[in-house]
Amino acid sequence: LWTSKAGDSLSRIGSRWKHYHRYPERRVTALRSSKLNDAPAGSLVVFGRRGQFSRSFEVRVLLRDEPEYRIVVDACGFATGELFPGAFAVAPGIGDSAVAERSAALTAFLPKFDRIAAAGFVKTMRSGSTGIGYTLESLLGISENNSPRGDFMGMELKAFRIREKNHRAAKKMNLFLKEPIWIDGLTSAERVRRYGYVDDSGREALYSTVQIMPNSHGLAFRIATDARRLFLTHDESDIAWWSFDVLQQRLHEKHSEAVFVSAISRGEGRDEEFLFRSVMWCSQPSVAAFVRLIEEGAVLLELRLHIHDENRVRNHVSAFRIRQNRIPMLYGRTLRCRPHEN
Repeated sequence: LWTSKAGDSLSRIGSRWKHYHRYPERRVTALRSSKLNDAPAGSLVVFGRRGQFSRSFEVRVLLRDEPEYRIVVDACGFATGELFPGAFAVAPGIGDSAVAERSAALTAFLPKFDRIAAAGFVKTMRSGSTGIGYTLESLLGISENNSPRGDFMGMELKAFRIREKNHRAAKKMNLFLKEPIWIDGLTSAERVRRYGYVDDSGREALYSTVQIMPNSHGLAFRIATDARRLFLTHDESDIAWWSFDVLQQRLHEKHSEAVFVSAISRGEGRDEEFLFRSVMWCSQPSVAAFVRLIEEGAVLLELRLHIHDENRVRNHVSAFRIRQNRIPMLYGRTLRCRPHEN
C-alpha cells in the first residue's frame, strides 16, 4: 500500500482515476489517462489506500525515470531483472525508507526453479492429482514428509496445473490440519453418529465441508471476535472451538512464507507431463485475514471421520482449506517473481 511522503509527490503527477466497487466486481476507470496510455514498457501502476482503514484509493502511474519508481520496486522486493509485464506485488506501508528484505528461502529456491523450468516438459513421478506437487518436490531433492513446517528451508511449496485456473474459484488447496477442542461431551463414535450419515458403502461417516453458512449436516462456523475463538456449531449450538492464537501459530508454522508454482500440463495418468511456469511468493499470513476469508466463504474446514470395526473411529484430522483464487488475500506481502514463456 502506498503511503507517506512519496505519496504526496505522486499526487502531483496528474493521472486521475475513479474507483468503482460494485459486487461482484471492482473496477478502476481512468479519467484523462494519457500518462497510462503513453507509458513506455516497464512502467508501474501503483494502487494505494488513503489511510489504514480508508475505503478510498489512489491510483498512479510511475515511469522508470521518476524517483519514486525505485522506492516502489525495492519496497515490493523485486530483484534486478524480475520486472516483466504482469509482474505484481502487494506490500504494506511503503515509504521512502521501506526496502523489503529478500527471503533467504526464496533466494535459494529461484535458481533451482529456473533450472527445472528451463528443462522443459518433465514426466510426472506419480499419477493422480498429487503428481504435480510430488514431482516438483522430487526435482528439488525434497523427500516426502509429514512435517508441520514448510517444505523448502521452512517455506511451504504449493503446485497447481494452469488448466485448473479456469475453475480456480471452486478449486480448494490445503492450508493446514488442526483438530478442534470438542465441547459436545461425545465420544468420537457418538460424534460421527450424531452429526454424520451412512455412506454408499454402508459406513457411518462424517465427511463434511464446513463454511460460515450451515451445510446440509447443520454444521457451520461461528466467529467470536471478542473471545478470539472460532467455533464449530451444529444446529446453531457450539460443539467445538479453536483459539485465534492456535490458528495464528499453525499459519506461521506452515505458511510463514510460501511459494505457489504453476505448470502447464499435458497427457494423463502415468503419462502426464509438466512444464513449470510461474512463481508467486507470499509471506506474513495473519489470523485476521484468515478469519475475514472464513466470513467471505473462502476458507473452509473438511471433517474426515468414519467408523470401522464396530466403535473404532478413523479420523484423518480436520483440514482447513482455501479457495485457490483467494490465496493472496491471506498474506501481508505477495510477489509474483517468475513468468516463463512457452
